[in-house]
Amino acid sequence: MNGVGVSLFLLVPLGMGLAVLLGVVLLVQRLTRRGVRWSQITDPVAQRWRTVSATAWWVGAALAVIAVAAIAGADDLGRGLLLAPLVFGLVLVAATGVGELVTARTAGTDPGGDREVTLEVRTVSGLVPLGRRVVAALGVVALLVVTVLTALISAADDMGRVGRAVPYTSADGATEGLRGPWPGWFYTVPIWVLLLTLLVTAAWVLRLVVDRPRSGPGARKRYLDDLIRRTTAQRVVAVVALVGFGTAWLTAVVALMALSGADDRELYPGTTLDLYAVGWVCLAALPVFGAASVVALVQLLAPDLPTVSAPSAQEQGARSS
Repeated sequence: MNGVGVSLFLLVPLGMGLAVLLGVVLLVQRLTRRGVRWSQITDPVAQRWRTVSATAWWVGAALAVIAVAAIAGADDLGRGLLLAPLVFGLVLVAATGVGELVTARTAGTDPGGDREVTLEVRTVSGLVPLGRRVVAALGVVALLVVTVLTALISAADDMGRVGRAVPYTSADGATEGLRGPWPGWFYTVPIWVLLLTLLVTAAWVLRLVVDRPRSGPGARKRYLDDLIRRTTAQRVVAVVALVGFGTAWLTAVVALMALSGADDRELYPGTTLDLYAVGWVCLAALPVFGAASVVALVQLLAPDLPTVSAPSAQEQGARSS
């Protein structure tokens, strides 16, 4: 086994352990800084909205796990494994959208009660901090860059399946061969299809979050309403980031496994690029994508909420009177 293979088996477990430790530290730090906790909210209407939102989220998570188990266990030459993060994210985001639709139809006030007309413009940028949007964008870019590069240098395997191997030739040109399974077109095309579907679904859910009407009059109801909007919007954006970096990480792992036996005498045909160097690039990408996935997971589990307390019910009553 060459240096890349040894590094794969030594550094990947170590890197995953460090990534988990980083995630725990970041999650604890973020949770301890939260100024608002749902356990502090006793308003019955807000609790009803929160119940609908949380139920949709956890049902979606359960369905996503079932979908991942089904697709990962399918005998499809490993495509299910690479598609698992995208399937998980797509099911979870779609379930979140269903919960948002139900929330929009859950009355917050008596239909015959007071109403108020406010001039306000709600946007995704107002609900999701810039840093979280940047992480999601970087996750999508990372996934596209990795899959495009692996697809461009892929070739058909010995069974004629397009994009399941990477070709090589010896430095002296005397021998040539294939290494695989390689995450090329065979895997990249379904990844792109699911990624596009996920982005469209996420945009639909974010539009639902922004556009649904206010649930009732008063500063308190607006405040609690925004808590739900912020939580949902930030979770959707974090899912996109997690799926992007997670799929990029898995793609790099599969590529590295295909190259674990390569040496610096195996060149990509027609170039001076040796597969040994490509393997080290894949290895270097693993901790980067792993750490970014942990950051996205922390963002998913701990949304940024306001640090100011909600207006009291008495204060809202005084203002409405």
